[in-house]
Amino acid sequence: DAAAEALQLLGTRKIALMAPYQSGPCGLIEGYFKQNGIEAVTRASYFLNGDPDMNRVSAESLIDLRRAVRSGFRCPRLRAPPSNRKRSDKQ
Repeated sequence: DAAAEALQLLGTRKIALMAPYQSGPCGLIEGYFKQNGIEAVTRASYFLNGDPDMNRVSAESLIDLRRAVRSGFRCPRLRAPPSNRKRSDKQ
């Protein structure tokens, strides 16, 4: 509730929502803000499936995501860059 409280204290009624998650969790986050009187006027995501993928997101790609949100795209399918590390098939 701290995020919604902070935005309400600042008088924020509309936000651009950027999240790394797939559409289900993004919808839950958007719903949370909506229930608290804050509208997500645009939403963008990498549609990633977990922490290993999220850990590969570079600063440059976050800037690209921010630019996409600012230009008004809703849920663009931006991709995280491929990992420079070799992935092991063994877990």
